[in-house]
Amino acid sequence: NKNTGKNNLYLSDVGENEATITVKSEDGEVSSYMVKIIRKPNSNPYLKSITLSAGSLSPSFTKEGYSYTINVDSETHSINITGIPEANTTSVSGNGTKSLVTGSNTVSLVTLAEDGISTKTYELEIIKAESANNYLKNLVLKEGAISPKFNKETLEYTATVPYSKDIAHFIVTLDDERSSYEILPDDNLVVGDNEKIIKVTAENGDEKEYKVTITRLDEETSKNTRLLELYTNVGTMIPDFDPETLYYEIELDYSVQSITVNAKTEVEYSSITGLGTYSLSVGQNDILVRVTSSEGNTRDYQIVVTRKKNTDARLSQLALSEASLDPVFDKDPSHTEQHDNQWKCQGQNTCT
Repeated sequence: NKNTGKNNLYLSDVGENEATITVKSEDGEVSSYMVKIIRKPNSNPYLKSITLSAGSLSPSFTKEGYSYTINVDSETHSINITGIPEANTTSVSGNGTKSLVTGSNTVSLVTLAEDGISTKTYELEIIKAESANNYLKNLVLKEGAISPKFNKETLEYTATVPYSKDIAHFIVTLDDERSSYEILPDDNLVVGDNEKIIKVTAENGDEKEYKVTITRLDEETSKNTRLLELYTNVGTMIPDFDPETLYYEIELDYSVQSITVNAKTEVEYSSITGLGTYSLSVGQNDILVRVTSSEGNTRDYQIVVTRKKNTDARLSQLALSEASLDPVFDKDPSHTEQHDNQWKCQGQNTCT
């Protein structure tokens, strides 16, 4: 009688693998056969595919195509590239997340087969487009508030400044740090209307112009618009108050949620708007205090209040519905270290 059988033998190692075949007859006679199997190392260095977190390969991937271009937009700051080999014993170097600069970025994926000899190199050129963002994020004229309130889509503004101010000082914040700006013309303010252009140039060369028409009052109409005092209930104004200084900054901790602004004019028949209490958002808060003379002439005092971000990562309380904490909860983590940062819960159940 003949019996046949088949079993799968998994080869785990390159080189020599041994397998023993045992045969047992009906009367109990046993014979063993030793088989030595020599497994050759894999020599396949090819990639099966290349995956990308952004963009696409050009031309389309083929395992014998070794040069590709990937185009990404200006807001793609990094890309994850993964080369997947046909044989899982083939290693690939060059995989991972790559930071991108504007223009050309080169990445090489180098494979090495299991035999340690067979290799392939796949070259990828990632081209990051130049930014076309030529917007401003914010625009401030220190000598007087611009009108209307700044919006990056609004390109024309007006402002009125007193006679004592013959130079315009702008605080320009770009919407994209890769763009640049210049202020034209670079000359002093004359009495009357003065046109200032803030020209923003995007990384790709596209330009956008914001126009501010500044009216400088004459000496007579600038009278009776000065403050005698300007102060707040919290924080320190920088610089110190001076009737001819029209722009101030205050930095406050996150815990400060409001600020009250008070002021007094030099002449009693001038009026003030913008005083009172303001709720503060995290970040920049703009406060405008405007003095108007009895003749209708104005002077603007601007206060920029920056409320810091919250840096408190502590719990305010910790309570359980069916248990009590032992020791009593303390929100300061440094105080819990003496208890190994653990609490024991006493109640219907016990927990740690």
